[in-house]
Amino acid sequence: MRRKPLGIGIALGAVLLATILPAGQALAAPQQPATVAVAADSLPSVTPAQVVARAQTWLTADNGGPVPYDTNSLWGGYRADCSGYVSMAFGFGQPGYVTSQLADSSISTPISKDNLSQGDLMINPGTGPDGHVVIFDHWANTAHTSYYGYEQSGDGGTHYRAIDYPYFNGYPMSPYRYNHMIEPVAKHPRADFDGDGRTDQALFRPSTGTWYTRESHDLNTYTLNWGQNGDIPVVADFDGDGYADQALFRPSTGTWYIRYSHDLSTTSLKWGNAGDVPVVGDYDADGKADIALFRPSTGTWYVRESHNDQIATLTWGQSGDIPVVGDYDGDGYADQGLFRPSTGTWYIRYSHDLSTTTLQWGNNGDIPVAADYDGDGITDLALFRPSTGTWFTRESHSGNVSTLTWGQSGDIPVVGDYDGDGLADQALFRPSTGTWYTRESHDLNTYTLTWGQNGDIPVS
Repeated sequence: MRRKPLGIGIALGAVLLATILPAGQALAAPQQPATVAVAADSLPSVTPAQVVARAQTWLTADNGGPVPYDTNSLWGGYRADCSGYVSMAFGFGQPGYVTSQLADSSISTPISKDNLSQGDLMINPGTGPDGHVVIFDHWANTAHTSYYGYEQSGDGGTHYRAIDYPYFNGYPMSPYRYNHMIEPVAKHPRADFDGDGRTDQALFRPSTGTWYTRESHDLNTYTLNWGQNGDIPVVADFDGDGYADQALFRPSTGTWYIRYSHDLSTTSLKWGNAGDVPVVGDYDADGKADIALFRPSTGTWYVRESHNDQIATLTWGQSGDIPVVGDYDGDGYADQGLFRPSTGTWYIRYSHDLSTTTLQWGNNGDIPVAADYDGDGITDLALFRPSTGTWFTRESHSGNVSTLTWGQSGDIPVVGDYDGDGLADQALFRPSTGTWYTRESHDLNTYTLTWGQNGDIPVS
């Protein structure tokens, strides 16, 4: 639906239209009805990740391009206007509600600007051609004067872009939350040992089997003698309490050892072979990390889902591939991913529909460092090239590739959210000097810490 300020007459609206739209953008004439009858049982419970995953489909649905804006036609059963698009993303009945209905108390509830989070709506509840709706994704800046949102509009169809709050040129819109929105499981960085939402620096010293953890909330260092030479350290939240748990995979015996943060108890499980690579992640989206392995010799994945203890297997990959687990479709489930150094190719298997995609992007010798660098809830493809000390990041929300020369050969990348702003930070551990270098995303400043020694394994 078009961006016409509420209460402005047709003639005046036509005069102001060019100022309401970003420069050079044209708008289709909307013909949205005032109300639409949709089945009463078409108000499903959804998660923010599910809404975003569906919203993204229209960005490339028309032969790789966005779905055209057209109030007089349907796309996949939904009106190809803004409220039809939102109805599709939320899984409402076809052909979709209109903006006035989306703002009705039976569907959504007004919230404050400070409470906006992924999956909420920005709505002007005008009827007919007078309303508009945008799916809020995340704030574009710390001042909260701009945000990233998904919308269907006359200036090009489906968009994911930065939008001035509340909307371009001050067009009046207000925040709402869908009444049946499922609260997402709180996500903490994988190495968040103190539960403050920030990645903590941590090391495992194989020579002594000792863990060293430097917690961000008080900068104190804690040590734990637990492990032996040859163990592979693994950090994740296996008990779902919001705190990182220390874990080890012992290839010599194919045994897992997990130390739970909630009560400091330990458990062991013989499951795996020598040569297997740990690939933990929340594959069943229950808020707990699942034990998982990639077996290079056969190219097989083994995932032990925590909610039912069932084991899922997938033969997908080959010897030499580097497994890179992440949430590449933003649905809240861990996706299996591979980087093949011999050809510089990425392979991603999406959990929402089990489809796969490939991208030739990288060189032999590159180290994959996939993480959510743009804060849209989707893992971004990224590489660190030791030969030149260069980072390459391909942001999922725009497809743009950014580069940063920062580091040197021998450095070990240890990406994490060290400043707690929801965006992954580039970080390095330099074994030759035992030094950490962290480049925090909120201010792009670099912080150094000499803490560790050659032979230590950084854990993030």
